[in-house]
Amino acid sequence: MTLQFWQTVTAGGGCTVVWEEVGSYVGLRAQRVDRFGNLGGTTPVNEESHAVLPNEFYLESPNPNPFHDTVKISFSVPQNAAVALKIYNLLGKEVITLKSEKIPGGSHSIYWDGMDKTGQKIAAGIYIVILSNGRYRLTQKIILLR
Repeated sequence: MTLQFWQTVTAGGGCTVVWEEVGSYVGLRAQRVDRFGNLGGTTPVNEESHAVLPNEFYLESPNPNPFHDTVKISFSVPQNAAVALKIYNLLGKEVITLKSEKIPGGSHSIYWDGMDKTGQKIAAGIYIVILSNGRYRLTQKIILLR
């Protein structure tokens, strides 16, 4: 893979990263990164994409699980959709909303650092990741070790 990239910072604190990749995509691709460092889907820039969109709404097992510092949460949507990705404790209380917006179809990954919505470290324990889009609601268990 050849990586050549540049970035443009947006008013919301995020940025768009553009790079050149060699492999199934050849050419320039743009990827949105929000102010928390979460990666959005990629968009071709002056290229014809041969990517196949996923055929189902899917939430992968978080990796690593259990985790200490940061965990990667990956999911796929078959078409553009408004989604919400949230973390809940076992009492059903929302800990944080990691994503709540319309996203392009494709595969996406978000990294979570074990902080709640106020920026505080949460206690070690078992948490539930919920990905929903109004029609589907998928869950995964995640374990935080401190």
